[in-house]
Amino acid sequence: MTNEGLGGWPARRALMTPERTAIIYQDKATTYGEFFTRATKVASRLRADGIEKGDRVGYLGPNHPAFVETMFAAHMLGAIFVPLNFRLATPELEYMISDAGIKILVRDPATAEVTGTKIISLDDYEAWLAAGSADPIDAPVAQDEIAFILYTSGTTGRPKGAMLSHANQIWNSYNVLVAFDVAGDEVSLIAAPLFHVAALGQLLLPTFLKGGCSVLTPTWDVDAAFDLIERYRITWIFGVTTMFASLVQSSRWAEADLSSVRSPDVRWRTDPGVVDRGVPGTRTGVPARLWAHRDLARRDPARGQPEYPQGRIRWCAGVLRIDQGRGADRATRRGADQRTARHAGLLEQPRGDQRGLR
Repeated sequence: MTNEGLGGWPARRALMTPERTAIIYQDKATTYGEFFTRATKVASRLRADGIEKGDRVGYLGPNHPAFVETMFAAHMLGAIFVPLNFRLATPELEYMISDAGIKILVRDPATAEVTGTKIISLDDYEAWLAAGSADPIDAPVAQDEIAFILYTSGTTGRPKGAMLSHANQIWNSYNVLVAFDVAGDEVSLIAAPLFHVAALGQLLLPTFLKGGCSVLTPTWDVDAAFDLIERYRITWIFGVTTMFASLVQSSRWAEADLSSVRSPDVRWRTDPGVVDRGVPGTRTGVPARLWAHRDLARRDPARGQPEYPQGRIRWCAGVLRIDQGRGADRATRRGADQRTARHAGLLEQPRGDQRGLR
């Protein structure tokens, strides 16, 4: 295989574990063998529509299997995938479409209407895919070539597209596998938006690389999360602190069966793990600093329990807890909404180097 980038992953996974479930969406399961066929058909349709190596292929919509298929299909061709924030308005999106030079955009019709590119509506996606060829595609792609353009929020000016190479995300995935001990039987709940690098690079890609199962939801919904955790025996959940807080504050919390969850955000087994986001919310990779629980204990042996810059989450006697306490007013980074922090019941920031949080 000459594709050394992410575009080679579906074929390799289909060879190793074709019958294993790759994606579950709205109770419909897709195996790795089926996923490879579908992504290849999407790639053939993209190529028929003029997409070549280096061209930009966009996606606009909530989490959906089409996001993952379009992403890998673009990478099969050596094209660059550009996921867009579906919460943005038309002027912002059209600026990004023009700035990135998106030639084809797969779009959920519920999102803002846009122009300036060829659009494949998600309503027509299945028929469009079905007309594609399942003949394998192996375009030469080097790891140092660009795989993604992810846009910043543009709070201080125009949004800027961060260009991430295949090597960036491949090595990022390896780091996640090593740091979090990701397993091949992982069942990951992906409710955070995939247009952001965290859910994409810290959960979806490592799960796919290991041959685990990704359970996709369009948005975060507390009741749906409880249902999915119990139904599919979810082992790994990624989310911000307020998402975990909403689970704890739910009336279903006391009776919920969370026994399958090994990794609330990071890999936790019988001992807790911790992720300290030294550079929170970056578009260029996952959190910049990672510590295992034993490393945190060395930094602060008196505490010995995992803490986040935005608060404290702990796994105690098999129960996920979000502690409340006297430090709630100091729980947020400068400029964050303190009311959200109080609602989530967050504690003070951990001691140590706080430069990345200012």
